[in-house]
Amino acid sequence: MAGPAAASRVFDRWLAVEVRPFLAKRGWHRRASTFLLPTQQNTGLLVFQKSKWNDARTCRFTIEVDLFSPRLARYDAEDLGLDLPDRPTRGYGSMARRLTSLMGEEDLWWTVRSSALSLELESLGSGVRDKIEQFALPYVAARLTDEAIRDEMLARLDECGPNALRLLRRLVEDLGPRGRLPDIETAATAARALVDAERAQALADMAAAWERQDEEDVAAADAGMQRLLGR
Repeated sequence: MAGPAAASRVFDRWLAVEVRPFLAKRGWHRRASTFLLPTQQNTGLLVFQKSKWNDARTCRFTIEVDLFSPRLARYDAEDLGLDLPDRPTRGYGSMARRLTSLMGEEDLWWTVRSSALSLELESLGSGVRDKIEQFALPYVAARLTDEAIRDEMLARLDECGPNALRLLRRLVEDLGPRGRLPDIETAATAARALVDAERAQALADMAAAWERQDEEDVAAADAGMQRLLGR
């Protein structure tokens, strides 16, 4: 009989064998279930996030792609009263994306089974590595400086949420061009109204999913809410 953490142990071995060497060759190093790419300015993060509903037989996971900018972390600490982290940490700034979002797909979770054979794990590893190389690594590479983050956000003002626009305003105040500040304020007003409506709908969707006790719908609603909270 499988022990209570059997699938989780298989996942950890899979991560060590199928993912770590691939990322290590590209300059990333592992910290628990997170991989980091340190540079002179910002740090890329790939977070292999396990589902809270995993059991002995299955370990479902998704991948968060994020960046840690010391400058953006300082803005968050100053604006939101957060503690300033002493090492690269997820959740600061507004750069986090699900890998499946970068792929243009609905929320997707991969599965490692406690009974998985080597060929199954190798096939899973090959598929995940391909998606990381195709979508996650370019996303990180394009945002490893604060100037690149600023330029990317200025180019898509209408896609940014209130939190991202708050950070962009601070970036433009520090790095210029200050002539874009009125555009940012206009975009922020529209974004706040949109997000208020989307959050109300997301809360209703989550409540309905809990009432149905539908695990996948709850997970999807929770992911949607987290994305909205990050905006």
